[in-house]
Amino acid sequence: MHGVLAIKASFRESSGIHAETLPNALEHLSKAYKFVQCRLNSSRMISDHAIAGVTILAIYQLVHGNFGVGLVHFNGLCRMIELRGGLAKLMSHNRALAQKPWRQVLSSMTYHPLLTIIRIDLEFALKSGLPMRFSKANIPQRPTNTGPKVIYPAYTKFCEDGASTELICLLSDVKIFTDTLCSIDDTNRLDPIDFSERAFILIHNLIDFAPLQGVRPSNATNDLLQLSLLAIMTTALPNYTADEIRYELLAKLLQRAIERYVASTIEQWKFLLWSVLAGRVSVLHKDHDTWVIHLLAGIIRRLEINSWDQLRLILGGYCWIHVTHDRVAIEIFEQSIAVASIRTEEIEPCHL
Repeated sequence: MHGVLAIKASFRESSGIHAETLPNALEHLSKAYKFVQCRLNSSRMISDHAIAGVTILAIYQLVHGNFGVGLVHFNGLCRMIELRGGLAKLMSHNRALAQKPWRQVLSSMTYHPLLTIIRIDLEFALKSGLPMRFSKANIPQRPTNTGPKVIYPAYTKFCEDGASTELICLLSDVKIFTDTLCSIDDTNRLDPIDFSERAFILIHNLIDFAPLQGVRPSNATNDLLQLSLLAIMTTALPNYTADEIRYELLAKLLQRAIERYVASTIEQWKFLLWSVLAGRVSVLHKDHDTWVIHLLAGIIRRLEINSWDQLRLILGGYCWIHVTHDRVAIEIFEQSIAVASIRTEEIEPCHL
């Protein structure tokens, strides 16, 4: 309770979702640490309440952007879960965990306790570039179609470019997910837990394909496609903070992958167009607009795109959530059209 109150007290009503280290928050945080420490020093060190408490402490540090401290808490949380036999065993041996104490202390922040832990794991993997700590087998999932993977005919060009079949299938999976979100209305709503499960497993699969830290895929298409899909899927993660650079590593890698792709001999301009805009509506921000707009202007001129409807059709061919992504994309498109009308240079890597 004190952990949740510490998070709630970190936000002023007039300041949006920017966390601040406020006195009331620190008071609750101190009490939360005290209660958690008491449990860790007792026979209840790996109890449900202790695990819930450490989870909240990790979330608090993420909210405040204290990645290092949050990672310490998360490492401790992973060890506690390991001592309980692992995440899957913890769930199977204690179904009540989904009801108490989690429902009481986390109800305002999540829909499922174990999904909260996976969500934190995803956050640290995206920030640090390290592999996921928990395997996909630990993520609670509803029965899904286990038939053969399907590659959309529109994506066969990726095969010609040497892209991984696994990654192309992931592209199809993400498109199905985003298309589902685009079709939702008042009469057709997606269950929150189902939404989280589907989003988390897709991100998990993408990270497993190639963790962000270390050697990147040698194929330029694989490199850019994976990072673009990860970027667009981060918009499906609930924001713990308004920090624009919370996925700074992913943003840097994506910019580098775009530059590498532009310098290659591959000419999938529609794919590049989508990748740049997918990055701009997710992990890239206004500081990137100079090179983003210049690059888009060249692609728009090359593809002879004159209207937002034309561009919207191209974006819809990949992975796009119109209700959340269109606003920023329209602004960037209008600026790019203006630049395209007065410039005649060809696209060059140095512009990035």
